[in-house]
Amino acid sequence: MFISFQDCLKTLSVLSLANLLIADHVLAQILPDQTTGTQVIPNLIIQGLSSDLVQAGTLRGANLFHSFLELNVASDRGLYFSNPASVSNIFARVTGANPSNILGRLGVLGNANLFLLNPNGVLFGENSSLAIAGSLYVSTSDQLRFADGTTFSTNNPESSALLTSSIPVGLGFGTNSGVNAGGITVRSQSEPLTPLPLPLEVTQVIRKPAGLILSPNSTIALIGSAVNLENQGSLFVLGGAIELGGVRSGEVSLIANGQKFAIAYPNVSQFGNVKISGEASVNNIGLQQGDIQIVGDQVSLLNNG
Repeated sequence: MFISFQDCLKTLSVLSLANLLIADHVLAQILPDQTTGTQVIPNLIIQGLSSDLVQAGTLRGANLFHSFLELNVASDRGLYFSNPASVSNIFARVTGANPSNILGRLGVLGNANLFLLNPNGVLFGENSSLAIAGSLYVSTSDQLRFADGTTFSTNNPESSALLTSSIPVGLGFGTNSGVNAGGITVRSQSEPLTPLPLPLEVTQVIRKPAGLILSPNSTIALIGSAVNLENQGSLFVLGGAIELGGVRSGEVSLIANGQKFAIAYPNVSQFGNVKISGEASVNNIGLQQGDIQIVGDQVSLLNNG
C-alpha cells in the first residue's frame, strides 16, 4: 500500500492536534501561576488512583504556599499535595477567573491542614472524596490575613518573597472584588477509602457514611458567599467540627486551637445563605463530643435535607 507524503503530513497534523488537546486538558485541570514556585507532577499512581502531585511551592516556617491559575480534579483522578515533615498548614489559592471543580479525590500526603481559596467558587461533585489526615478549610474569600499583617491574596498575588511563617487569623471577603464572590456547593456521595471506626450502636441508627469525610477530631470548614449541600451530598466527621458559613463581605476570624482553627464572625458586615436540601446531610458522629456550627443570613433545611 502506497502512502503519499501529503497523507503523512495529514496524519502528523492530526496527531499533533490530539497532543495539543490532551495538553490543554491537563493544563485546564491544574495550572500553577508561577508566583510561588509550585510544581505539578502528572499521572502518578497515589493510593491506587492516577493522580497529579503538587510539590515545591514557597516554604515559610510551618507554612507552605501554592498558587494556581486553575485548580480542578477530574472525576476519575486524584490531586495530592506533598507534605514536608515541617509543614503544619498548606495554603492553596486560585488567582484565575474560573471556579474549582473537585470531581475526584483531594488529598494531602501527611498530617497538614489544607486551606483552599477560590473567590470564583468551589464545587465538590458526586464522586468527590477526601484523603486528608488534618483539617480542611475551603473558602471563596479573596484574602487570607496573617497575625503579622501579611496577606495571601487571590486578586493581587504577592511574590514569594512577601509570604510569611506567621499564623493565619482572618479570611477577607470583598477586599477587592465587592460582594460577588462565588459559592461552595457539595454533592459528594463518595464512600470512605477505609472503614470508619464507628461504634455498633451508631451504625444502627444513621445512614451509611458517605460524602466528604475526614478522620476523627478533624475540622471541615466551608466558608463562602453561599454554601449549598444538595443532591444527597454529605459531610461526615467523627467527633471533630463542621463549620458552614455564608459570608459576602467583611472578615471571618480564624482562632488557633492546637493544630486546628476555630471560626468566628465578629467582623462580618454581610452574611450569605446556607442551604441543605435534596436529602443532603451534615453528620458529626464519634466516640467523643463534636460540634456543628452553621451561620448565615438565611439557613434553610429543605426537601429532606
